[in-house]
Formats: sequence, structure tokens, C-alpha cells
Amino acid sequence: MTTMEKLTNDINKAMETSCICRGEWCRSLEPEVDELEYQLTSVCSFEGTCSSDKVVDLENKIRMTYKHIPSDTLIC
Repeated sequence: MTTMEKLTNDINKAMETSCICRGEWCRSLEPEVDELEYQLTSVCSFEGTCSSDKVVDLENKIRMTYKHIPSDTLIC
């Protein structure tokens, strides 16, 4: 499995989880999503694929994941 495939899988799982998480579970998800966003940025910069449709789709999924996490559970 390539790095991009693993990231895609992890981002999809995080997005699915964000739709059903509650309380502590959501609080633990937010740093995980932060790390996935960092990894995606690092990988696309290294591979020079930042403008590809796949990366844009993954960035949108990360934004949707953040939107699903209730604001009262976000870590400040």
C-alpha cells in the first residue's frame, strides 16, 4: 500500500468516525485529523501532486471531517 493510499484510507475512516462521534471520542479525533492534514500536505509537497484531483478531494474530506466534529468538543 502506498503512502497516498494509506492516507486516503485513514482520511476516509476519520470522516466516517466524525459523523458518529460523541464527547471524548470527538476530542480524540481532532488531533488525529490535524496529523492527517499535516501528512497530506507533506506528501503532496514531496511528490509534487498538490494540485491533483485526488489531493483536492482529500483536502475537502478533511474539511468535512472538521465540520462534523461538534464545535464544543474541539480542543483549543
